[in-house]
Amino acid sequence: MDTITHLIIPFLVLLALRVDAKKAVLMLPFAVIIDIDIFIPGVHRMLLHNIFVVIVIPAIILLYLDRYHPEYKEYGLIAFFYLGSHLLLDLGEGMALFYPLSTDFFHIEAMLTSQYWNSIPLPSIYLDYGITSASEITYIAEDQTAAEIAAHDVPITRLPLSLVLTVLFGAGLYYKRSANFLREMKQLISDFKELISKK
Repeated sequence: MDTITHLIIPFLVLLALRVDAKKAVLMLPFAVIIDIDIFIPGVHRMLLHNIFVVIVIPAIILLYLDRYHPEYKEYGLIAFFYLGSHLLLDLGEGMALFYPLSTDFFHIEAMLTSQYWNSIPLPSIYLDYGITSASEITYIAEDQTAAEIAAHDVPITRLPLSLVLTVLFGAGLYYKRSANFLREMKQLISDFKELISKK
């Protein structure tokens, strides 16, 4: 995924969850910092695009901040979300999630397609997932049935699977704010219905 998308999507998720905008802007470089491995030949989406750099180390830092410096915990949580969202948004393109233990690239991507039944277009979901061996550059695992179906279907659009996962990740990290956001949306819909019914 491109740099602008890596910056905008997680930032908007944080704004929707009412995270302090100044803190979200200040920590925004964490949304793209792991892409610096593009400048090191042969290790892009390996050296920094793995669970150890993006999840394990930041989780340890978050625990440390929570215990010894709680005043900085919010900054750590935002950075953790930005790093994790980068990983999720790159899932369709694949990355070595377990590097340096393994150089195999993992990917998952969804696409909304249409199948025709008696000239009636019916939506279906094409799911492509698998592992690419970095040394052999061959697919070891793939949803063959979905691939065969998709070969005969007309693609409508790519499902925003990575976007959905990013939103769910943010909602999980900020579960209290997510609950408030859902309550506010429910109230807004209720107020809107009431307004329409009065007219």
